[in-house]
Amino acid sequence: MAVAFLLAGMFPVSLLHTYLNLSGVTVVPAGTTPVYAGENAEFRVTFIRGERVIPGTITLRFRDSPATFINLVDKGEQTAGVFFSTTTRGLLKPGPLIVETVFPLGIVRAWSFLDLNIICLVYPKPVPGNRIGVAAALNDGTTGIKPGTSDFYNLREYQKGDSLKQLAWKKYAAGQGVFTKQFVDGSDEHVCLDWNLFTGFGIEDRLSMLCYLVGQYSLKNVKYALHLPNYQSPVGSGAGHRRLLLEKLALYGVACD
Repeated sequence: MAVAFLLAGMFPVSLLHTYLNLSGVTVVPAGTTPVYAGENAEFRVTFIRGERVIPGTITLRFRDSPATFINLVDKGEQTAGVFFSTTTRGLLKPGPLIVETVFPLGIVRAWSFLDLNIICLVYPKPVPGNRIGVAAALNDGTTGIKPGTSDFYNLREYQKGDSLKQLAWKKYAAGQGVFTKQFVDGSDEHVCLDWNLFTGFGIEDRLSMLCYLVGQYSLKNVKYALHLPNYQSPVGSGAGHRRLLLEKLALYGVACD
């Protein structure tokens, strides 16, 4: 009888303590850091313990994301990061934050869904260009790229009016189709990363290769500019210029309402 009454009494006590573990907790967004597509985005949140809170372990997570555990025993305020996997560029909205606890006995679960309206900027995944011209543009940090006649850049499908001198005869002889060679020239003033030079690639492939080039020229501390459809950046260098261009690449074609 004593054991039965003890077990029966533990349920309402656990119910109250589990509720008090969340009651009065204040949750404040603490910011995010932009990431590249394929990386885990970290959403930082700060928990402030209220006077009525019984300190215990609290679990934080988004739907379909790993859980983060915090304990408010030692500190009345604590900042933790909740991670969410990324697959595509743009603005990542992970949805409501799930805050839950089963403290102290694991018998009762208390939870809450918090819409903190937190957003993380996701850059395109950097991908090295697989064409000779893209690699050549990286060999000399003082040389830009623009259509010309000096350096081989890539191949594109033959278009009516192309010069016969620029046809890729070896590919034609091998039965691989009719292609036209494209060439680029250098510019001693600055590097121009031009969307139009990546002929034959899709939108996401172009953005990924441009993202890679932005990172490479940033490391070289070279002045460079980015040309996208309907956008031309100023010439610049440094961390601020890099962030500006990466943001433009991340938000290309994305509605920012």
